[in-house]
Amino acid sequence: MIIAMDMDGTICKDDKTISEFTLNILKRLKSMGHIPIVCTGRGKSTIGPTILTVCDYGVLGTGSTIYDLKSDQCLYSENIDPTIITLIHEKGLNQDIDIDYFSGDEIFTDPFTYDHIEYYVQGNTGLAKMIRGGRTIVDDPYTYMKENDRQAQRVNIFIVDDDLREQWKSWLKSLGLEVASSASTNIEVTAPRVNKGSGLKWLCHHFDWDMNDVMMFGDASNDESALDIVGIPVVMKNASDTMKRKYAYITANDNNHDGVGWFLKEYFHIETMV
Repeated sequence: MIIAMDMDGTICKDDKTISEFTLNILKRLKSMGHIPIVCTGRGKSTIGPTILTVCDYGVLGTGSTIYDLKSDQCLYSENIDPTIITLIHEKGLNQDIDIDYFSGDEIFTDPFTYDHIEYYVQGNTGLAKMIRGGRTIVDDPYTYMKENDRQAQRVNIFIVDDDLREQWKSWLKSLGLEVASSASTNIEVTAPRVNKGSGLKWLCHHFDWDMNDVMMFGDASNDESALDIVGIPVVMKNASDTMKRKYAYITANDNNHDGVGWFLKEYFHIETMV
């Protein structure tokens, strides 16, 4: 079976670590022939080394890039139209927002955002630490991308003001872009029809894996496109009530108490640890 997992709010605790219990369960399943993969909004630079010990493949950047993690090879990527990137940049000028660009295996941000990320994530220390650990700082990310002929596969926009964030979501959708969120203040932007579901479908088609043999774990709205298409959709106990009413399986524990690990242990009847 293919075991696809979101990271933040799912396999990761709020401090962004993955417990030894869950890691050992995944290692046992992998030794039995199952295939754990990561399906996340994170970019290559922010997935961290721990996930590489159990996952050989990754659907990253909310489906915009797919990696063979064991060989560090990008199998697929889908760029956002550069004219759209310019529109996003120009609209964001002189607004209290942060725009970061996911390009290949790097994520570009500016020095002010790097220094003040706690403000943009509203004090979420685990998220702030993860972001700082994986961003490349340049004076002007948009100009840097343009001058170095870098393409963006995903744009992350942090907007603290609720009304302004909703305005941006509506505008981005009017451009035909895929829009999702994984945190209370962020907007994840990818090319039209590019999302976790499309990325997971591409990977399964690439290896001739049956979608009915895929188990997907998620907790947020950006996971729904993947949960909708797999044979075994599992939502976390800490997901919204709306999501928990929609899907077939719910973990007994939340992300801080090994929800993924315990679900897998019971589903596959794993009696001992490795």
